Amino acid sequence: MKIPRFLLAIALCLLAANLIAEDTGFPLHMVSGQVVAPIPGQMAIAAYISLENRSGETVTLAGASTEAAGHASLHRTESVDGMNRMQSVESIVIEEGELLEMKAGGLHLMLMEPDFQMLSSDSIELSIELLDGRTQTFQLPLVSIRDMPNHSSH
Repeated sequence: MKIPRFLLAIALCLLAANLIAEDTGFPLHMVSGQVVAPIPGQMAIAAYISLENRSGETVTLAGASTEAAGHASLHRTESVDGMNRMQSVESIVIEEGELLEMKAGGLHLMLMEPDFQMLSSDSIELSIELLDGRTQTFQLPLVSIRDMPNHSSH
């Protein structure tokens, strides 16, 4: 079976970007990520990213930022008395070798005051900030809420 050249080129670009990201010394490797594309008038959107700690030490995720929103914050969806609600999270500890999975119905990022012009592209840049001051920027694709596996809650 012959692989089309453009698919091969995309795969090589993704591999190169992954290798470059790992060479920066940043302890976290992005396994997957996505941002839920906003609908007109929406004041907040969710972002999900799965990060693997390959550093050999415990690290603490302290926040995130993006030019595509006024501000970003860490949240967790919890069920209290049968009702789902979001709670703000100050930080997240990621142990050595651990995979942190942000997903609907659990840990996630809320992007408040989205910039609809910036969110009209296929992806956005999202910077992850660690407690020790290190940051790394990842490219996250925008996806429709209809394409999310569990879009009934954040």
